[in-house]
This record gives sequence, structure tokens and C-alpha cells, in this order.
Amino acid sequence: AFMTSLDNLQQCDGSANVTQVKLSTLSLEDVTEMIMCELRLPKRLVRELADVVHKRTHGHAIFVVQLLNSLVSDSIVSYSPMLRRYYWDQDKVVKLKTADSVASLIVSNLTSLPSGELQCLRIISCFGIQVQSNFLELLDVVHGLAPQGGFRPYLGNLVNQGIIEMVVSSSSSSSNNSTT
Repeated sequence: AFMTSLDNLQQCDGSANVTQVKLSTLSLEDVTEMIMCELRLPKRLVRELADVVHKRTHGHAIFVVQLLNSLVSDSIVSYSPMLRRYYWDQDKVVKLKTADSVASLIVSNLTSLPSGELQCLRIISCFGIQVQSNFLELLDVVHGLAPQGGFRPYLGNLVNQGIIEMVVSSSSSSSNNSTT
């Protein structure tokens, strides 16, 4: 349906420029390399993990990243001070239930956010792809739409999780900071 809509848009009157970018999937070797680099472990230690991740994601890059983030946030993959390296229980990884699509995995990750962060994200998303920080402060004060404690306490964690990013304009004024 999405591709049909794109085709219709492009053929309608020719005024819409549509550029299609076809991305190939990541190979098992690509996923293995990615995990080796991120966990700083040799291939022999990550091979089985990479195999499961590749099979579950079919090599779709966004899905690979989301699944790996999910494994870390759910403490299935964690750092072991005793081993001085990242560790995981391969049986837990193999038995892990995963979403059928990238969208459902992202939705699953978003719904697991604490309520204040989720409320913050819901409100921010209503204002488009970029919101000025002074506008959020105005919402805090005037309209009372903000989560308990305002937006500021939640933005840092949302940025750290890669859900939003903070864009600082070239001006030194903090009122020019944007959240996207």
C-alpha cells in the first residue's frame, strides 16, 4: 500500500520529487562485525549471538539495532565485572520472543518507557519534528500539559536512549535549543 501511494504521488502530476533508496540487508558477517565492535569481543565469543540476532532480524539494520538495544535494556546482555567483558545467557537469547516487524519492536520499546517519559514524548510529537525548548518551558508554565515536574527531567533520558535528539543552534542562547 505504501509503495502504491508513492507511485501514485510520483505519477500524479510530476510535481513531487520522490527518491527511492534501496537498502540491502546486513549479512551475518556484518551483524557479527557490528556486535564484535560494540561489545569489544572476538568473533568466537559473539558468533552464536550474532547468528540469533541475524535470524531474528533478517539482517534489517534498524531491527538489528533495536533488538540489540532491547537485549541490553532487558539485561539479557550485560557487562560482567568478574569476567571483565559483556556476557549473555545464550539459552535466554535463543528463547527470546521478538516482534515480527521493526515497527512493532519500536512500539514495544516505546510502550516500556516510564509514564512521564512517554507523556513527554506524546506531547512533543504533536508539534512536528522540531520543538524549541522555550516553547516546552511555556507549555510547562502556561498550559500545564507537561508531565509531573515538567519536560526537562525527561529529555535527557530520551536523548540517551536515542529516541529524540537535542539540536543546539549556532547562537549561544539556550532558548534556541531544539528537540527533534
